[in-house]
Amino acid sequence: MIKLIVRILLPLIFLILIFSGFAYFNFSLSAVGGSQEKNFIVERGQGASEIANNLKEQGLIKDSLVFKILIRLSSIGNQLKAGSYKLSTNYDARKILDVLREGKNEFKLTIVEGLRVEEIAQILEEKLSISKKDFLKVAREGYMFPDTYFFPTRVNAPEVAKAMMENFEEKFSSSLQQKAKESDFSTDEVIILASIIEREGKEEAERKIISGILYKRLEEGIALSTDATIQYALGYQKEEDSWWKKTLIQDDLNLDSPYNTRKYPGLPPAPICNPSLVSLIAALEPQSSEFFFYIHDKEGEAHFARTLEEQEENINRYLL
Repeated sequence: MIKLIVRILLPLIFLILIFSGFAYFNFSLSAVGGSQEKNFIVERGQGASEIANNLKEQGLIKDSLVFKILIRLSSIGNQLKAGSYKLSTNYDARKILDVLREGKNEFKLTIVEGLRVEEIAQILEEKLSISKKDFLKVAREGYMFPDTYFFPTRVNAPEVAKAMMENFEEKFSSSLQQKAKESDFSTDEVIILASIIEREGKEEAERKIISGILYKRLEEGIALSTDATIQYALGYQKEEDSWWKKTLIQDDLNLDSPYNTRKYPGLPPAPICNPSLVSLIAALEPQSSEFFFYIHDKEGEAHFARTLEEQEENINRYLL
């Protein structure tokens, strides 16, 4: 009798488990609910498991394990495209998977402040497979505004350069343009000055002070004597794998280049990097001070001086 009951119950239990598992699987594939849109990023090289976990953490799917099973059943684990996607909580798991597979997305790209165009070109080649040569043909130093952008994965160099220049025009607002007109400098000269301030000023708070110092030197016809312009002229340093040489030697300071602001008074002929809005504002709003010199110690902290004697004391105290 017991054996008969077992024979009847076991298949029944098995069927119940199968049905329950199937029901849970389908439930887990259904939409989380609501209509909240979220930006979801798939980084290059991310595996299906990490993507599923991130979807769950952001509240876009109900069960990461079930989503992984769906990926495996679909045999598309290595076909999920990197990029930035706008996903909604009313998408079910199958729709989310289709979106990630089709790759109809925008790629999130962040360009930090103070890069020169060659550095931006390297990033574009690595992230968007845009030829460095193609970008450098259309890029304009100083006008590639640093910001976070969302580009289609098949964007080309002219489109990227155009987006960055249009962003610059938007950020460099009419009020700032008016200040530039009222200053003693052309707009191009303001951008050149801002690019120097960007590289010379490590912290936002000190940039207006540095701007004021550079203004005084220009007004008095004294050489700007900035390391950043010489670093720009020296270009790529293979040993350091950097476009900005860390420590300048005497031969560098004697470099015959219009960008050597120790040797040639006035501004260099063009911007040396792509400055932030903070530096653009600093170039138009210099802070008056009693200082005429400055250095940065090994930790990057600025030390200002009123006289050459004080400057030499700071050098001996903080750099030697």
